[in-house]
Amino acid sequence: MTPGVGGVIIDENGTRRVVQRLSQDVSSSGDTSLVAARGSGVRIRVLSVLAIGADAVNVYFRSGAGGSAISSLKAIGGVGQGWTVSSDHGLFQTEANGALVVNLDDAIAVGFDILWIEAA
Repeated sequence: MTPGVGGVIIDENGTRRVVQRLSQDVSSSGDTSLVAARGSGVRIRVLSVLAIGADAVNVYFRSGAGGSAISSLKAIGGVGQGWTVSSDHGLFQTEANGALVVNLDDAIAVGFDILWIEAA
């Protein structure tokens, strides 16, 4: 899926960063790539996440498939439930050249809306 563009922010180094938007449904247990690795030395910094589930499921984010967890475990309690978190400074980020991956502990449909930037 091609992410949309959603404005510009200035990062902690004074660099202009284009805010990218992603909306994706995931329903597979285990790891699913949301944003491909961006290249050598580039990290994916997540600014905002909205997640709504079709049933109860636990969710966390990784840097690359099978990689290190980069977020805490977040529970979706049941049908139509979910959560939203955001920070202008970033919630978490991948390792350099790491894909943004989501992990579900069960094969439950979850819709994700994510704002992210490329970061050095």
